[in-house]
Amino acid sequence: MGINININTILTLINQELLDNNLKTTLKPPTNIRINMVLVIGMIHLAPLPGTRDAISLGEVIKLARHDLFELLEGGVDQILIENNYDIPHRTKILPETLVAFSRVLEALVSEINVPWGVCVLWNDYHSAYALASSHGASFIRIPVLVDSVKTQYGIIEARPKDVVSMKAKYSDYKIKLYADVQVKHSEMMVECDLNSSIDRSLECGVDGLIITGKWTGDLPIIDDLKIASQGAKSTAVIAGSGVSTENIEKISPYVSHVIVGSAFKEGTPYSAEIQPNLFSYSQRISRNKVAKFMNLAKGLNN
Repeated sequence: MGINININTILTLINQELLDNNLKTTLKPPTNIRINMVLVIGMIHLAPLPGTRDAISLGEVIKLARHDLFELLEGGVDQILIENNYDIPHRTKILPETLVAFSRVLEALVSEINVPWGVCVLWNDYHSAYALASSHGASFIRIPVLVDSVKTQYGIIEARPKDVVSMKAKYSDYKIKLYADVQVKHSEMMVECDLNSSIDRSLECGVDGLIITGKWTGDLPIIDDLKIASQGAKSTAVIAGSGVSTENIEKISPYVSHVIVGSAFKEGTPYSAEIQPNLFSYSQRISRNKVAKFMNLAKGLNN
């Protein structure tokens, strides 16, 4: 039977032995190894909100979101991310009635959330994201497009890094962390550049987390991309933002500090990515059993 022990534990034991022998040498982890506790961010994809094409009643949106929140918390996730994934068509600035509805959902849920949580307002409405986060006490926001303009099925999303930095400063008293995608999924770059350049420019904007995704929902990030991000991020969090599952979490864990998981927690059979960008309908809910299974594996990696 093998012994499961991590490098930090080993170094602690060795340093204690050195201290006991009155030696002043202190061993430190090798600088080229990123030692992470992998934190799991569970996704809540809100059903279509008022003002969008397939909107349902606000009461039903809250009911479905509360179910997913309960399943995620009972399953043991470390953080929660709430996103208006099914608001079609996505806009760079959501309609006033949609913003009010999003706020009402958060108002209904926030007292039940006992872990750090954040919001993402698709496609790239960071003004609304900061307003919602500051109003309801969120810990972070996610911005899909920060430094590289992209073309999507909903049109061109222009990167506005200076405006985002200004917004971050405006809301600095709320201590809201900024997690930003780097060369985000479901898009084509308007101006091609290498990943290192996008990472460096994101870091210059003061991001607290770099999100690396695959090309589409359900696609795991390319391992080499995660390695590049891990090497370039220094102390900034590196977050795998798509395709993470029980089958691959161990493979990517050396290169990330967080993973965002949504699709892998849902019940039922996913659609083909060739049919539509969302692998599941909004009526397909999160399974506590799937969450718990994933978390047991993730916690094992952290030991």
